[in-house]
This record gives sequence, C-alpha cells and structure tokens, in this order.
Amino acid sequence: KEAVRRVGKFSATPTWANEFFMEEAYRLAKLRTEMFGFDWHVDHIVPIKSKFVCGLHTHDNLQVIPGADNLGKGNRHWPDMPANH
Repeated sequence: KEAVRRVGKFSATPTWANEFFMEEAYRLAKLRTEMFGFDWHVDHIVPIKSKFVCGLHTHDNLQVIPGADNLGKGNRHWPDMPANH
C-alpha cells in the first residue's frame, strides 16, 4: 500500500516542483511531532487522488496539520470544493 502511495506521489510531482520547500514541510511535521508529543502530518490541500479531483505534489499544495485532522479529512475535502460532493 505504501509503495503504491509513493508511486502516486512521484507521478503527481511535476518537474518544476520545489523539492527544498517540500522537504521543509516534512521536516516541520517531524519537528512539531517531537515538540508537541502528538503526530503532525504533511497534508495535500487538494488530494493527489480522489474520485473528484487530482492535485499535484508541490510545495504550494502542502500544509502541516495535526495528524488527527488529516486522518479525519481523508481525500474527500479541499478548498472551493463543490457543494454537491
């Protein structure tokens, strides 16, 4: 399952993606996890894969949020999501 996820993330990463900023998001999630004592995740604001939309794996589509919030969100919500979904 993790291998499939990695392949999906790789194929959703354009050549112009800023790897430095993306790596910083993952470092920040790790740091916050250590500092606060609970999991923080790097979340794709617009999901990479869902029935309704496919976002990109780029720095401007990432946010660091508490893990519980990310797990509750799943891939069913994103900004400006149409009301009928």
